[in-house]
Amino acid sequence: MRRWTMGMGLILLLGMMVPLWGEDVEDAQGEWEPMKQEAYRGDRRAMLREAIQNRVSSRVRMADEMNLSQEQKQEFFLLVVKYRQGFMAALEQAKEKKAQLKDLVLSSEHDEEAIRSVSGDLGEILGEISVLISEFGMDARGILSEEQVDIFMKFQESKDSAINHFLGCLRGAGSVQ
Repeated sequence: MRRWTMGMGLILLLGMMVPLWGEDVEDAQGEWEPMKQEAYRGDRRAMLREAIQNRVSSRVRMADEMNLSQEQKQEFFLLVVKYRQGFMAALEQAKEKKAQLKDLVLSSEHDEEAIRSVSGDLGEILGEISVLISEFGMDARGILSEEQVDIFMKFQESKDSAINHFLGCLRGAGSVQ
């Protein structure tokens, strides 16, 4: 569960740091069926590669749809610069703790107390990352118009739906609730 939580936190972090957003689930639905068939044949790498390519192109579409002014783009750049050090420091700490946790879990000696301690530290770091994301988001809302915020929120909803659909395809279930 902690691995899933940290992974989702990092996905959210990366999604918030890049000022190019976008993905319409309806647009992607036609692309899922061939990917789903590839997954059933065991070619999950091809499916993941396709999903990443779709994600990049959808972010470009979202940037076009949001129609950011040059001033907004500059403000976003400065906002990313403002938060970069905090994000990078937290991500570096998370990377170190993840490596420690991996070593402890795979160790030939079982040290439950150490595993719990490192897991707790990792959870605290994820909490710090979440706070940074929230602060970044609040500052970003000050840059965007209400319409642009609505576009971004719709993107977030479609992204969640697309992730659930992707996981469902991997499991062969179609979707995850």
